[in-house]
Amino acid sequence: MEVIRSYFTAIDTLASELGDAVTAGNSDMLVRVNGEQKDHVERMRHDSHNNREKVISDVIRVKMNRERLPPRQRYEVINRLWTRYIVPLRDIIDTEKSMDAALARLRNVRDPEVSRLVRIMDATGLGLEQEALLIDC
Repeated sequence: MEVIRSYFTAIDTLASELGDAVTAGNSDMLVRVNGEQKDHVERMRHDSHNNREKVISDVIRVKMNRERLPPRQRYEVINRLWTRYIVPLRDIIDTEKSMDAALARLRNVRDPEVSRLVRIMDATGLGLEQEALLIDC
């Protein structure tokens, strides 16, 4: 659960930095923060994929029971998977929709300022490539 909370903290921090960059009209900071946002989202996707693969692999291993574990030990493994991986993900997706809320906070900072951002980029001479990077986020 701590890892998941760190994702939200990072998203909120990046949203704040993005807002500061837009307010200050700092195009260099905008490009940097946008790159960090993309990297962060990619890390989240990678971690999520790895967790999913680990859970599936562990469940298959326990189900096959090649180690001939007694039922109690098998239950403990499944219970650990449940509490460590499944419950935190369920809490994010179903209950509080924490990920949606964090991404919405990020969008709320970014979207109203897109036209202002384009004006800043035009004034500072940033090319279309940097503009596309910022708007794609």
